[in-house]
Amino acid sequence: MKAEYLEKSVQPVIAVKPDSSHIKVSYNIPQESVYYSYGVDYVVENGVMRVFINRCPIKQTCEPMAKNVLPINLDWKAEVVLPHMQEKVVLVHADGEQVVYQ
Repeated sequence: MKAEYLEKSVQPVIAVKPDSSHIKVSYNIPQESVYYSYGVDYVVENGVMRVFINRCPIKQTCEPMAKNVLPINLDWKAEVVLPHMQEKVVLVHADGEQVVYQ
């Protein structure tokens, strides 16, 4: 897994708990001509979930672990729902990390 986007390019990032076993993370999709974000990959280790926003070429199939549940439209918003058991959630960016749920 690799962080592709700078932190400022996906803001605002919002994480909420819709129920006790999931977390919903929303973010802005950077507007690019040959790439898009179709979802995220994640790994859970030592009580921390690290989330990586996918950057998919438009002419290739992309299979993120959690797919965007919103249609990609002029709002350029993405929303993913992840299994969550109260871990700290960190969004990993190309230029650092952002704690989105603690």
